[in-house]
Amino acid sequence: NCFEESLELINEVINLGQEDYSIYYLKSANLIELTLFKEALDASEKGLSLNSEDVLLNQNKAIALYHLGIFDESFEFFKKSIDLDETTNSYFFLSRIELINKNFKKSLDYINKAIELQLNNFHDLKDSSIEFYNVFINYDQFLLKSLILYNLKEFDEANMLCDCLIEKEPENAKNYCLKAMILFEEGKYEESLGFIQKTLDLNPDCEEAIELKNKIESINCP
Repeated sequence: NCFEESLELINEVINLGQEDYSIYYLKSANLIELTLFKEALDASEKGLSLNSEDVLLNQNKAIALYHLGIFDESFEFFKKSIDLDETTNSYFFLSRIELINKNFKKSLDYINKAIELQLNNFHDLKDSSIEFYNVFINYDQFLLKSLILYNLKEFDEANMLCDCLIEKEPENAKNYCLKAMILFEEGKYEESLGFIQKTLDLNPDCEEAIELKNKIESINCP
């Protein structure tokens, strides 16, 4: 995770005239981690000029476009990436774009596909003969699914996912905030306040929690 140092070394390789599409993939990946999305877009486009069919370069371009707010073009590059090779990350971002566009059912379809691929990859690694590997579950995907279900007013399933996430990630304020939002929609204001307070204990600047707390206090005012 030494992204700045990695980027410096990549630039040294490029300055030596060793231009290869994989170098630009690594450059764009580092720039994305450093939240330098315009530069990441430029690097991914340079790589794609050398190999337009590389799945990870197409995905990195799509990620950079997403963070730059260019959602329609981002969507198309995620779709191209999936046509080349299905990845859980591409489906995750497609789900996020459809959520932004308020296409909640399409968003749910995409996040279910992302989770399915993720769990399949997890089991494949778990059952393999490789002695050393890094396995992690991306809980952001399950949080996104819970948020989509919340928007679809499927509160029971959204609640169940939130409870699982709180158990797995007890220090993540987003889990408590979404739980508070669900409880608020169910009219359980006192319970919602408890989760709002937990959210604010972990993240005092959470705007959603502050806004929700003000709503509940206004409802409870005589």
